[in-house]
Amino acid sequence: MIKKYIKKVMQQKPIAFVAIGYDNVYDDFTNVNPLKILEGIPTIAILKYVVEDYSSIFYAQSNESAQRNLIYKFCTYLPIKTRQRIWKFIRNTEADGHHVFLYEAIGCRMLYRLALQTYTPLNENDDIELCENEYEPLFKAILYCNKLWTDQQLLQKQCPLSEILLKIDIPIVENKQYKDYRTQLYKAYRFFSFCEKDVLFRTYLPYFIQDKNVENWGEYIMLLFNGYFYSIKDCIIPHGNNSENKFLSQFLIDTDDTTLATLWDIGNKGFEYFYNHFLYMMPNGDFLLLDANLLIDKLYQGLKFDLFQTIQKHCLLNKKGKHYKDISEFNSTLGTIFSERHLLYELIDKIYNKSNIIKFTGEELKAAGIEGEPDYYLRIEDDLFLIEYKDLIFPDSLRYSDNIDDIKQGIINRLCLDDGIKRKGGGQLLFNIDRILNHNLMDNIDIRWKSVKRIFPLIVTTDRAFSAMGVNFCVIESFDQIMKRKYSFKQPVLIFKPVILNIDSLIILSYRLNKSILQLSDVLYDYIMLNWKNISSFDNYVYDKYKESKTDLTGSIHFLLEDLVKRIAKLTNSMFQ
Repeated sequence: MIKKYIKKVMQQKPIAFVAIGYDNVYDDFTNVNPLKILEGIPTIAILKYVVEDYSSIFYAQSNESAQRNLIYKFCTYLPIKTRQRIWKFIRNTEADGHHVFLYEAIGCRMLYRLALQTYTPLNENDDIELCENEYEPLFKAILYCNKLWTDQQLLQKQCPLSEILLKIDIPIVENKQYKDYRTQLYKAYRFFSFCEKDVLFRTYLPYFIQDKNVENWGEYIMLLFNGYFYSIKDCIIPHGNNSENKFLSQFLIDTDDTTLATLWDIGNKGFEYFYNHFLYMMPNGDFLLLDANLLIDKLYQGLKFDLFQTIQKHCLLNKKGKHYKDISEFNSTLGTIFSERHLLYELIDKIYNKSNIIKFTGEELKAAGIEGEPDYYLRIEDDLFLIEYKDLIFPDSLRYSDNIDDIKQGIINRLCLDDGIKRKGGGQLLFNIDRILNHNLMDNIDIRWKSVKRIFPLIVTTDRAFSAMGVNFCVIESFDQIMKRKYSFKQPVLIFKPVILNIDSLIILSYRLNKSILQLSDVLYDYIMLNWKNISSFDNYVYDKYKESKTDLTGSIHFLLEDLVKRIAKLTNSMFQ
């Protein structure tokens, strides 16, 4: 019965969400000039309408009925023949078992780029809301962006499903779901705590605080979180006191900025503009938040880039007394001295604090004389979890590449490589599994390692690009090739397929793992067995399968953030909670 159930689940294909595009409704896609579509419509009216619509489904972008209703809302202002084509497209798509959507993060940001390059000010007597004759041009612009973005994701050759999904999902995976504030707050706290103690980084911290117009890092976190708190219910952040307004103003879109004149023309590079400009000033002084994920990113993900900008601006030096060559060198430094030690090590320590669990960090293994060590060794009874930690960024040149072979090779080079010269990720895991099983690597450190019956190879990442559909398949394929080419395991130990998980998923599960509400081996086993064609990501699986109860959510907040809340309250004399 169980085998039949597993077989049935593994044959289920994921439901697709299909964007309604320009050519589904209009016939002049190849001739229309997108820069003319929004001509004369006040930019603030465009942004306000789209942001309000998008924010209404921000926490449930896959809500098919809500997406459909947002399309129907436009229909009130469209000609009857146009409406008929829309309804036909929706009927046909849903008849095929798929759902239609109008808004998602990338399409909206393309629309923002188009609206800002064709900027039209609001005249004194103009209404901030759209006029009746302005709805169809805006609808056309949205559909044009959807069509353009969909075309960019199409492959130029026949490919297997895993590669098609890989090409489609990598550019959008970062924004498919809302970002959990707990993971970002937890990582930000660990980072600022590190900066305070590290000999070099504590010299950087005052410059960063100065550049961000705050008194201390606690105020930086508090002001960002206050903005996020408002975004839960509304896309408008009300103007506050002088210090709050001054802080938020650094993220404002400046309509006099010459960058806007080419924001649409420069293509995908135009997306970078919104990393630091995600607020638009309303006529009454309130702040329109274009996308809450962009704000949440500033807590940690964007924090690293901003700190590097501070270092460059003030000509600060690295530990060798030299300038960092580029952001890649800076991120590599952070990965070595901060991320692995103060995120991975401390998080696993926090989760597994019982004496009957055997665990060794990479540093401890190296100190014991083991070279080429795994980044973490965790044994819970007869289950062994071997971890490789990859704090690296998948570059935009690959993220938006048209060449699927380059994308796949980029993944393999970073997550599963053993070419005889370099070993990365899955290749390194196999190297150590071989040494453990065939060469008694752990005899002097973990005397009961021979009780192990199952090995779970894990690759923990920090870039959401590696959570895209198809990445896990690509890595498993490479892992299997390396295993067949180089290794033979005679011991009766079950070696599972490698699992790629973002550290955010480990943070989200941490409280329930610590309290034994969940067992890591069970979560991983279920994912591996029920993952259709090895295509879906572990992070999506956790998001869909392991929703938290209110009790678990409360416990998780205290488990992860209690120390942060106390520290910020002390730093800012606030009642931050």
